Amino acid sequence: PRLFVQAVLMIESEGGSSWGPLLLFMLGLGLTTALRPVSPKPTFKVPLHRALFAKTCEVFELIKPFIRRTPLLKGDSDEGIVYFKMENLQFTGSFKLRGALSKVLTLSKEEKNGLITTASTGNHGLACISAFKESKVSGVIYLPGNVSQYKLAKLKALVGESGVKVVGRDTAESEAAARSDAAKANGCYISPYNDTTVASGQGTIGLEVIEQLKLEGVAPDNVYIPVGGGGLITGIASTIKALYPDCRIVGCSPENSPCLELSVKAGRVLREGEFKNDDTYSSGTAGGIDDDSFTVEACSFLVDEWIQVSEKEIKEGVRFMFDKFKQVVEGAAGCGVAGYTREVVSGGASGGVSVVVCCGGNVDAKLFAKMIS
Repeated sequence: PRLFVQAVLMIESEGGSSWGPLLLFMLGLGLTTALRPVSPKPTFKVPLHRALFAKTCEVFELIKPFIRRTPLLKGDSDEGIVYFKMENLQFTGSFKLRGALSKVLTLSKEEKNGLITTASTGNHGLACISAFKESKVSGVIYLPGNVSQYKLAKLKALVGESGVKVVGRDTAESEAAARSDAAKANGCYISPYNDTTVASGQGTIGLEVIEQLKLEGVAPDNVYIPVGGGGLITGIASTIKALYPDCRIVGCSPENSPCLELSVKAGRVLREGEFKNDDTYSSGTAGGIDDDSFTVEACSFLVDEWIQVSEKEIKEGVRFMFDKFKQVVEGAAGCGVAGYTREVVSGGASGGVSVVVCCGGNVDAKLFAKMIS
């Protein structure tokens, strides 16, 4: 009853019924029973934060029938408690399915009938193919030249040669081509990260984590998230920070390609040549970002700390997940594990309850064997 009264008062104070999905979520979750109490109403830093959180609650109900509630595995740590959110076990092998479904299932009829393009290092492409099938639409997947051959072959097997186009050196160049072609054909481009609906879909991971931690009788103190274009960290952080504003959000990037982190610190999007962009085991987070990417602004107020990890640390993160849990994760997931490990080893971890997001597991056998050797 107390939670119901708080939720009703919250909706009245916000001036209407737009918070209906949030009310359903809060009633189902029973947030006031969490070990560390949350605010009786969500806390927002800016209007963008409010909009992202509301959209996440809305699309969560929409995509639930098509996604897997991925497990939260508990690990041993000398620095508090650590859990690993296993999005490598998501349908299509990564978290990207959540964002793709959120976008495609909310397209208008006109958009669905037009040319739909997207750009991806592989995982977003796989996710969009699945989302296209659910919505009975077709599209073309644009890939950068540095995409793994495993992911490229997997995509071609699903959609054929005509459904895949390899353009440019990195994600920034392939995205530009996909946008241009869609615009010329009066179609719709689905960004892997630079879209608030896509990011809100990724934010459903945060809602699941909160639900799962509640069953453990704990609440999050630190969340370690791999960073590429920023859709994943923006979505999860907007959810976690709304309900647990003191939770520390840590962005983890490869030293060889930390574009978003450096862009946030510079207050503008860095272009090719202004940041290191070398080959990395974390190919899913490599490359530049759009000049108008909203994730730069979002991460400036949602992310508390940034960590750059070496190629050696990424390999060790991947190997840890295999040795400890017998889980196959890709290099991007190794970034988050490496970021957490770095803080534990350096003594920088704040203790408490930590969550590491293992974002995907689409990796070819040879590369995986190299990383765990």
